[in-house]
Amino acid sequence: MKVGTLKSWSSRGFGIVAVTFSEVYFLHASNVTETPDGMEEPPIGSTIHFDVSPARDGGKYPQAINARIIFPTKLTREETRAEIQKYIYVPKAQDSAKPTDPAKTLATPSADDAKEGE
Repeated sequence: MKVGTLKSWSSRGFGIVAVTFSEVYFLHASNVTETPDGMEEPPIGSTIHFDVSPARDGGKYPQAINARIIFPTKLTREETRAEIQKYIYVPKAQDSAKPTDPAKTLATPSADDAKEGE
């Protein structure tokens, strides 16, 4: 069983479920076996649990069958950013480039400089 997110839904009764950016499945309303009470159409962003079947003849995507709509989700800004970060490569900073403390880099008079001034 796979878990995905509903990315689109048509009023004609079908939609697209994505597990990852490149792993996409076709979902038809006849393959939905369980929905939350009173839900006629699944909202975009709903979590979907489903099994996989091969694509129909001429179909572009494999089918999601025995689908269960677990709950509609509404993500906060931080959760949305975390979801986006899953699909974006960000190189990690090198430890060798550590910032320095500006107070320590300022020239301070040494004991030898103090003796010369006397």
